[in-house]
Amino acid sequence: MTENHCKDCYAHGAVINKLDNATIKLDEAKYERLLLRDEMRGMVSMKLFFWIMGISATIFILIGGGLWKTNEGISQLDKSQGIMQEQLQQVQKTLSKLNEHK
Repeated sequence: MTENHCKDCYAHGAVINKLDNATIKLDEAKYERLLLRDEMRGMVSMKLFFWIMGISATIFILIGGGLWKTNEGISQLDKSQGIMQEQLQQVQKTLSKLNEHK
């Protein structure tokens, strides 16, 4: 009976050892999955960060370019207004000279 008992204990020990090994492997797999999940979250976070930065830079460039064009347009209008004022002054001078001669 002791021999059978020892064989049973040995068999139980082997089963327990296999269960422990399986548990360890399962824990390692869970840990690797958690690491991979955290790594994927980090990659997604970085992708989101770069997308947001790209969109922000694009918007900044578009707004800056629009303002530059607007400023360019305003300066062009100012030049045109200056030319018109000069021409108006010349016409007024000519009219005043004509009125003086009358």
